[in-house]
Amino acid sequence: MRERGSRVAVACFLMATIQSIWLFAYAAVYASTVADVALWWARVAYIGVTLIPASVWYFVVVSLGLYVRYRYVVWGMWIVGAVFLAATLFTDALFGSVHRFWWGYYPQYGWLGTPFLGYFFASMIANLGLFLREYRKAAPGTSHAARIRGLSVGLAIAYLGSVDFIAKYGYAVYPCGYVTLFIFFSISAWTIRRYRLVDITAASTANAVVDTMTDALLVIDHEGVIRLVNPAARALLGATDIEPTGRPLTSVAGNAFTAALAAVAAGQTLRNHELTMPNLDGRLATYSLSASTRRDARGDAIATVCLLRDVTEEKRAEHALAEAKEQAESANNAKSQFLANVSHDLRTPLNVILGYTQLHEEGVFGAITPEQEDALRRVRRAAQDQLTLVQDLLDLARIEQGKLSYRVTPVAVRDLAESMRDTMTTLLRGRPVTFAVDIAPDVVVLADPERLRQILTNLLVNAAKFTDAGNIHVTAAYCDDSVIIAVSDTGRGMDPEMRARILQPFVCGDEGQGWGLGLAIVARLVRLFEGSLTIESTPGQGTTIMVRLPAAERADATERPRFVASA
Repeated sequence: MRERGSRVAVACFLMATIQSIWLFAYAAVYASTVADVALWWARVAYIGVTLIPASVWYFVVVSLGLYVRYRYVVWGMWIVGAVFLAATLFTDALFGSVHRFWWGYYPQYGWLGTPFLGYFFASMIANLGLFLREYRKAAPGTSHAARIRGLSVGLAIAYLGSVDFIAKYGYAVYPCGYVTLFIFFSISAWTIRRYRLVDITAASTANAVVDTMTDALLVIDHEGVIRLVNPAARALLGATDIEPTGRPLTSVAGNAFTAALAAVAAGQTLRNHELTMPNLDGRLATYSLSASTRRDARGDAIATVCLLRDVTEEKRAEHALAEAKEQAESANNAKSQFLANVSHDLRTPLNVILGYTQLHEEGVFGAITPEQEDALRRVRRAAQDQLTLVQDLLDLARIEQGKLSYRVTPVAVRDLAESMRDTMTTLLRGRPVTFAVDIAPDVVVLADPERLRQILTNLLVNAAKFTDAGNIHVTAAYCDDSVIIAVSDTGRGMDPEMRARILQPFVCGDEGQGWGLGLAIVARLVRLFEGSLTIESTPGQGTTIMVRLPAAERADATERPRFVASA
């Protein structure tokens, strides 16, 4: 089992890193020829020195499995170490000068040196005392006892390096702590390599996994006798008061497993095989059974390993979900049929209103005054709007029912877009908005011409509705085997929330004006033609809607314009 990333491995790495900072920085102190440089390196070294007690204590309690008990002590020592570190970096309380000895410069302690040494040696005694106490409690001859012994001996030797502190008071005693530290790391490395950082055995790990499994585990030998069960299997079989191990499976579970085990014996491996049998309450329950054969070195079957999981509630949920889905589809079909019927019934009177209005405007029933002409124009416009709405509802219902009729033929996109110019001029009248079409003549898609006109009309009407100034731009270009038609505007744009909902029916982007059917119909028509739709929009900057449709094969399209997506 890998130990990298465990708490004890992190503690060991942290301790080694802190002590390495101390050693490397002191090497720079000894090599310095200028006092100020030596003092600077000494402060760097004390980034490690002030944190050594906390890091060693952390490693000790973690390696002994006592972190939870001493975690507040650990954090307290880190805080104390941080205080001494701050004093080192920002004041001269711990040391503020260096003295030159025969081996080089060395820092001289100030008034805070003695309290720091008291803290350092107190932690040293506590570490060794904790090791000694746990060693006495450990079982003799175990890896745990050997690991404690090795680490405590190494740590005791490392603490002999405390002789380094003598020179900090002006005595010319050579600081040889790096030697004892080297011995400590050597002993610790050997101990960890030999006995590892934690006690892990395959048996203990496997037993813990088996005992904590929520799935029932049964191991049955070739004679049908139960050889192993976990607590979940005991509960499932109702064998909490008896010992099922050593009993025939049929005496505990009847014939519930007979057919499944026969299939496994024949060489099959079961995966999530559904099994129905009574549960502890006597009610039928559904179980998922996975089983395979365990074989010896010669390939002979010696046991069958079974994993059993109660999936009764899952099956009930699946059944309920299927029923809910069926009801929702039925309701949706009823809604679509209702919309289709209502839309069809509404078109007839609306067409009559439009017809008679036009006849009145043409003077068939006599001359009309300017006021009457204006009123008739308003009636016609309102009736036309309602007829458009009815037609949209009818189209939406037909699409959802799969009854929309269309024919797929090659359609020249440029001609279709140019035919919208008069409509856009009327829609944009009185506003400083420019309408432009930038499409090559040979860009051709596979779609229904009238439905493609409906797609483009809805996109352009939407763009005109939300663009008060700037431009509306229609482009189309080839992209692999498709054509991407893009309608861009410099209008109000949409926020991410609206962009996520705008393709749903009856979702309006203009604060309740309109019915919110245009883009919903566009999205569904595009899917009918095996295409896709993408929306890019930024509030206050504009919107680009890209429709990707299959391209028509063209024999003369040797050099076709390509679509370049924005980064």
